[in-house]
Amino acid sequence: MITPNKFIPLKESALGKIELTLSIIDDGKSVGELYETNRSRYDSLEQFIYSIEILYLTNKIEFNELNGIISKC
Repeated sequence: MITPNKFIPLKESALGKIELTLSIIDDGKSVGELYETNRSRYDSLEQFIYSIEILYLTNKIEFNELNGIISKC
């Protein structure tokens, strides 16, 4: 779930995982590598992808389409 609601608390939503996701981003790693090394911190792949998308849309991270590497802005 992207946003919290009365059944899903903030810490279990994609919005709640943004800080965690931003803290694990190492320059020089691909999205797949980041997920594989941190998969136990997320409830699902979708939750990880949603948090990456939110960070990208808010210009907190950049995605290099040529090599698949993400980095902090």
